[in-house]
Amino acid sequence: MSKYTIRRTIDDDFELYDDEWESDDDDQWLGSGNFLRRRKRKAPLGLFVFMGVLLMGIAAFASLVYLPQRQEQDSFCIGCHTNTTPNTKNSHTEYLQRAEVASASGELPTDLASFHYQQIRVAGGDIRCIDCHRGDDGWVHRAETTGLSAWMTALWLADREDPRVEKTAITGTVVITNADNTTRTVTLWPNLKPEPGLELIAANYTSVVTMTRRITRTLPLPALHAPVLSNAGCVGCHQANLLIAGTDNHFHNMLPAAYALWKSGAKLIPPKAAAEDSAAVQAIIAQGLSPFNTDLQCSSCHQTHRSTEARQYLDRRNVLPTACVQCHREVGQGPGEVKFAEEQ
Repeated sequence: MSKYTIRRTIDDDFELYDDEWESDDDDQWLGSGNFLRRRKRKAPLGLFVFMGVLLMGIAAFASLVYLPQRQEQDSFCIGCHTNTTPNTKNSHTEYLQRAEVASASGELPTDLASFHYQQIRVAGGDIRCIDCHRGDDGWVHRAETTGLSAWMTALWLADREDPRVEKTAITGTVVITNADNTTRTVTLWPNLKPEPGLELIAANYTSVVTMTRRITRTLPLPALHAPVLSNAGCVGCHQANLLIAGTDNHFHNMLPAAYALWKSGAKLIPPKAAAEDSAAVQAIIAQGLSPFNTDLQCSSCHQTHRSTEARQYLDRRNVLPTACVQCHREVGQGPGEVKFAEEQ
């Protein structure tokens, strides 16, 4: 037998060559052998990415242009917050109903938000829900408002929204045992920080509520999702309250919002009981304001959607002392315990 072996191969159109590239002269019609050995073209991933970014840009632009126009209508704001079960309340529709009733009846409103509706409309002005929830209406706050609206809509679609109406009145009560075995009760309020050592308790505080489309769910202590937007809405109309100089108004003019106004060029206002040309007042105004690092916002004390009969809608017994102590703790000065006289 020969030491050489002759190998025979069949050469046909379906033979697959090692070279994955094809010549320009190859026949490309479907069914030919050359078609089977054509290089597979990759999907145009860059084109898909570009189209996705383009569509997202169009959606974002449409939201920034279209959404603010619709938000000028209160009916649009509560359109996604309609009750689905009879005899149940929804916070957003309840708030608007309170405001409409107060404006029509002329009676004392039940909450601070409705009071704003009543007073502004009686004076011939116009007010809408969005006026207090879009910040300064600049591009940054407008983008934050759009993002927050999308997030709240997603929670509503997923049946994860907070259905409780009196959110700012829902508190957590913690009983603390002191070193001498005495006990004391601490109340946790929404949007106010607890005293040091109770942060974990505040975070874990929950209450069980009955949902409309599911049995039960636990909800944490309520808090504003974007307090900076509500705070900017308050500052836009109440600059004078923040800029009155003097110790008697320190709980306003020591807030970061007041300092920001003053740094931007706003003038301090003399106290109402003092003469503008007095040397003491002029010295206070010339001294200006100092920055204080506190997380307090207008809504920390002025709970707009809380139904209360308190004078000026301020809870002087529970909320105000807690806010004062928090501020004193954060800035490192002031008493650690504050009490206000009972309202007459």
